[in-house]
Amino acid sequence: LCIVCGASFAEAGHLRRHTLIHTGEKSHQCKTCGKSFAHAQDLRRHDAVHTGRKMHQCVVYHKSFAQRSTMVRHMMIHTGKKRFQCEVCQKSFTHASHWRRHVLVHTGERMYECKICRKPFARASSLRTHMRVHTGEKLYRCTTCGDKFTQSSNLRRHHKKHKPSFPCAACGAATSSLEDLEIHVKGHLSE
Repeated sequence: LCIVCGASFAEAGHLRRHTLIHTGEKSHQCKTCGKSFAHAQDLRRHDAVHTGRKMHQCVVYHKSFAQRSTMVRHMMIHTGKKRFQCEVCQKSFTHASHWRRHVLVHTGERMYECKICRKPFARASSLRTHMRVHTGEKLYRCTTCGDKFTQSSNLRRHHKKHKPSFPCAACGAATSSLEDLEIHVKGHLSE
């Protein structure tokens, strides 16, 4: 029985391991970077950061992972197992982080606010993207014409202008979307 929090353990070794949570003792130190860990197995897991050793492999894609838990989470892609479900709309997710992000759709909670214009955002990443409006930073460059964009989605939309893929059967002119082709074809019908 833990004298600090009252947790009970079947084995004395598990109790000793648990008490390190309360003492903060970290006696296992990485020789490469000096980071300390409470448990030897955590140090061994951390060591993969420096060695690049990836001992756990996906049997489908043969992709390798340093940590077993990361590989198990990846395998959910193949099994279709989705452990996290939204109580509002019943949509399911394989990752807790995706579920937590989704829940904000229903709550309307927006924890991140732009310090310049006070616009609120549900995600930190959305705020970072928004900040480019104020800084003028354009990270995404079209390799065809050199135009620059603040968001990758705007660059993808722009790329379609360089790749007309919907040819008109009547005149051979090509449009970048099916909607534009329909408008174009209606022009032939009115002639």
